[in-house]
Amino acid sequence: MLKAIALCIPLACLALPSGAGSAAENGRGGAAIACLYMVVTADHDDALACNAPFDSEHEANYAAMHSEMEDYIRTNARGDGDQLLAALKRSASHNPGTPREDICEKFQARKKAIEGMTSAGSLEGIREAMKTPGNPLAGGCI
Repeated sequence: MLKAIALCIPLACLALPSGAGSAAENGRGGAAIACLYMVVTADHDDALACNAPFDSEHEANYAAMHSEMEDYIRTNARGDGDQLLAALKRSASHNPGTPREDICEKFQARKKAIEGMTSAGSLEGIREAMKTPGNPLAGGCI
């Protein structure tokens, strides 16, 4: 399930920190929870910046997904989970010099993928993956 979710989001998250580990390391295949966290955080921030907020269903799924992934990352991080979350949030942010028009143009191109990421089915797939404790950096990134 996570591989399908990860592949639908075009180039939102290109690299993981070195020493991220492998999917086999924690028994999960697919995208790293940390990568998914960065993607949904960036997409939500872009939606707000572009005055295109998620509809109520996708917003509720996003809020649950975001909170649950933060808990998973805090609990399973190798080292300080809060520091890792802060780094992931920084990575999800745009360069301060990026023109809003560029952000919004790219956001509109990704909108369908974002809706897929914040669907009830995706939320359940991510919840299923997080049932198994493991390194939140282990796995692929888009």
